[in-house]
Amino acid sequence: MFNALTASGLRAPQTSAVTTTALFAPLDPSRQPNRKDILQLRRSAIALAKELSTDGTAEGYIGLVVHGPTYDRITGNAQPYQLPVHPGPTVPAGANQLSAYHNEENHKRQLKRFEDYKTASKTIKDAVLSTVPEAFIATLSDPDVGFGNVTILQIFDHLMTTYGTVTCEDLDQNEEELKAPHRRLVAPSSKSTTLSTSQRCSQ
Repeated sequence: MFNALTASGLRAPQTSAVTTTALFAPLDPSRQPNRKDILQLRRSAIALAKELSTDGTAEGYIGLVVHGPTYDRITGNAQPYQLPVHPGPTVPAGANQLSAYHNEENHKRQLKRFEDYKTASKTIKDAVLSTVPEAFIATLSDPDVGFGNVTILQIFDHLMTTYGTVTCEDLDQNEEELKAPHRRLVAPSSKSTTLSTSQRCSQ
């Protein structure tokens, strides 16, 4: 059974168990999530995506969680992630025995890459779905297949678009954190020309 608090019980596409620091704390169903909640969940998904890598790259399956400028920033402008495609059930015939052998080996690699991707995608998606109350993503659900056809990217895009807008409450909380004793060294100067929270929210 998947533990919503930790992904340590999950298995990667390989046969070895995953040792991960990715934590998936369930969102509070009694209140709508805010940007901070969504970003924390996304960080956990990114951490798991990297640890599930089967190709030895540092990016792993990050492309299943973020895309566009966010992906470029996190990966240092790495090549965009390309979803693996199933090679089909038939191995292409070769012109000779050596060619046939290479075709068969290439088919095996493509099939494994596709199966690894499907396993990793399901693992990350299950982790995310286990922490997000269905009410917050109900509009993505299909009456027949539920969230079966919904991608991880679609889930995070929906959460960020619907609940990720920075509100005045978020600014108030941030201002209070800046005023806390351990943050006084980086708190804005009283002479700063930056607009106050009340000024920003009144515009």
